[in-house]
Amino acid sequence: GYILKNKNLSYHKNSFVCLALITLSPFAWYIVMVHHSYLHAYMTYRELGICILGVILLLGNRGEHQKSLNDAEDVVSGNK
Repeated sequence: GYILKNKNLSYHKNSFVCLALITLSPFAWYIVMVHHSYLHAYMTYRELGICILGVILLLGNRGEHQKSLNDAEDVVSGNK
């Protein structure tokens, strides 16, 4: 049971890191490509949609993480 709990936690930690990197990627682009982003500001602002989507997915993932931890605790305690 303890291994199941740690396995779920590890999965969600990896998922969080991947989503966080994707969410922050537009800011990395703005930092690396400052001049390009400045010249094409009318177009590059749309990349911020990636951040909004990433935040929504991170918040949704947080709920799934809590649900899986509760399920793992139920398995460990024998309630399920």
